[in-house]
Amino acid sequence: MNYLVDQYGKNMLSGQEEINEIDWLHANVGKKPAIAALDLIDYSPSRAEHGLSSTEAEKAIAWDKQGGIVTFAWHWNAPKGLIDTQGKEWWRGFYADSTTFDIEYAMNHPESEDYKLLIRDIDVIAGQLKKLQDAKVPVLFRPLHEAEGKWFWWGAKGPEPVKKLYILMHDRLTNVHKLNNLIWVWNSVAPDWYPGDEYVDILSFDSYPQAGDYSPQIAKYEDLVALGKDKKLVAMSENGPIPDPDLMKAYQAHWSWFATWYGDFVRDGKQNSLEHLKKVYNHPNVITLDELPTNLKTYGITEQPSVPGSFTLNAAGETAKVSLSWTASANAKSYEVKRSTTENGAFATVVSDVYGSSYTDTAVTADTTYYYQIVAKNDAGQTLSNTASAAPKADTQQPTTGLLLQYRTADTKVNDNHLNPQFQIVNKGTTSVPINELKIRYYYTIDGDREQTFNCDYATLSCSKLNGKLVKMEKAETGADYYLEVSFNSDAGVLAPGGSTGDIQTRIHKTDWSNYNESDDYSYKGTQTSFADHLKVTLYHNGVLVWGTEPTAN
Repeated sequence: MNYLVDQYGKNMLSGQEEINEIDWLHANVGKKPAIAALDLIDYSPSRAEHGLSSTEAEKAIAWDKQGGIVTFAWHWNAPKGLIDTQGKEWWRGFYADSTTFDIEYAMNHPESEDYKLLIRDIDVIAGQLKKLQDAKVPVLFRPLHEAEGKWFWWGAKGPEPVKKLYILMHDRLTNVHKLNNLIWVWNSVAPDWYPGDEYVDILSFDSYPQAGDYSPQIAKYEDLVALGKDKKLVAMSENGPIPDPDLMKAYQAHWSWFATWYGDFVRDGKQNSLEHLKKVYNHPNVITLDELPTNLKTYGITEQPSVPGSFTLNAAGETAKVSLSWTASANAKSYEVKRSTTENGAFATVVSDVYGSSYTDTAVTADTTYYYQIVAKNDAGQTLSNTASAAPKADTQQPTTGLLLQYRTADTKVNDNHLNPQFQIVNKGTTSVPINELKIRYYYTIDGDREQTFNCDYATLSCSKLNGKLVKMEKAETGADYYLEVSFNSDAGVLAPGGSTGDIQTRIHKTDWSNYNESDDYSYKGTQTSFADHLKVTLYHNGVLVWGTEPTAN
């Protein structure tokens, strides 16, 4: 980004869609562009379902190794509703006329299948962008492009739904998937379509004038400068004819880069004559691949990062878990938790990216000694902590008389977009208890305050006879800032001595489907997949605690 800022107003970077077109330019013009423009299109799940696959991420990594810059668009094939008739084939599913998918409905109904499919698709793309982050490839990322044209499904219902979707995507890729290699490029000119300065790094326009029109497109440039209040870079993110660099300089149209579309737009001699291409690619104010600096990723940074500093790990065995804490490592961006069952054995990764200085490991067996190491990481390298060991303690049960609450989890993944606690209440006393006098509480951390939804997936006594509410605690405690409270209606019946409520299967998710991290949740026990007593879920009879232990502060 520093390099783009430094060149802005002085030089324009050259760009070209598709690697094979770059090869054509090299053979016919003698130069390669600074920027390779690629597309995430075939990673779209609805295209993968038809057998398509892509190697665009690998091409991007290879281009980065040549010293080039990468930009990605995403012709997002609609998640569902592909019409798939002649002229509206499934592979045209990014066009509004080839799908029935309704972005407005999806964004207004976060509980709907349509919304969930949007999240699914974004998460798939996140996996490819994460490959690039791991390979240290920065990306000029231009999703939901040309929205105001309304020819793509994401723009078909006007500005509000697409702005919501863009902000959702920005939040999910940044805060849920922790991607930090994206430079966000917005691609509409009209002010009412603009999602906001905080979500946009660069403004852009796709330029397709008549063949051979090499004018600088000054009007669109000035519109974008005004939209960004002259505080954002402005780029020509797609183009047919390339603006003449001399005219751009004369009119002060300081496009940050151009990226010529493929096929006839670069090869036919009409959109861009070979003479014009040679002029552009050899112009002193146009940057090509061979002119990019070798320190592109650290350009303008006078103080280079150093590897993380030394730090100390401590481990403590607690009931059904091991709590890890470590001193902060100077310059560390994230930490990786590793574990072994022998002191000198192989250490396997438990979790790859922790951004604080503590972690709770609940996937453990009581009275087993575990050995831990923490890896502090940044772009410059890694630093390993000391080895610390601890053994979790057995989960001592309360007396097996009276009312008991048993728990199991239906989900052993600690990082996903839902919680699945399941319960049953057992009466080991000698008197019957009306079930509507009982309440269950399950304690957890929300990991990013969002609106949440409770679902009863199944209950032996019927989901219609119970209610769930999600309560924000007045004071957060260790492993808990929210709890699920399950209560029962008057028609739930009576729990006889020796009887059980049977399964009560619940599910919680955020309305934006962002992830929870259950690893440090007070009530979560990932190893308990069959019903058994569990002290960290609580049961109340007429408001009085009769089972379990409520969370308390450290």
